[in-house]
Amino acid sequence: MDYKIEIDLEELQDFFKEMNKIQKACPESIPTERLILQRRKTPDNISTKYAMLLKETKQEIGNVILVYDGEIWYKVYEPFRKRGYATEAVARVMEVVKTDIDFFLSIESKNTASRKVAKKLDFVCKRKIRDKDGITMIFEKK
Repeated sequence: MDYKIEIDLEELQDFFKEMNKIQKACPESIPTERLILQRRKTPDNISTKYAMLLKETKQEIGNVILVYDGEIWYKVYEPFRKRGYATEAVARVMEVVKTDIDFFLSIESKNTASRKVAKKLDFVCKRKIRDKDGITMIFEKK
């Protein structure tokens, strides 16, 4: 079976321009009060990943990922949770990475810790998406 794929080159160029906006705005390292956010390569070369390193020991305790469309993902490893590291890291990334793209968070409704982070950072739930795995809440800045 032959498949024909039509590609609009202008749309593709626009996609790559948007994708590169965040990457170009991201410095190699971002200091916070307790962390150093160190830029790392990602397998997809589209998103930008920052490892969360403790300033004192340089131990990696989690990460923050910026997706080209403005979505922010974050994870703090189990022994370091509930200490405000995610809030500190995401707040600083949004402060430093200047772009005209609006940031947003996608959070599973049962993830109360991430919903607290969103609230602390002045994000509000704008919509909910139901799928086979449950409900995902989309948070945007106020």
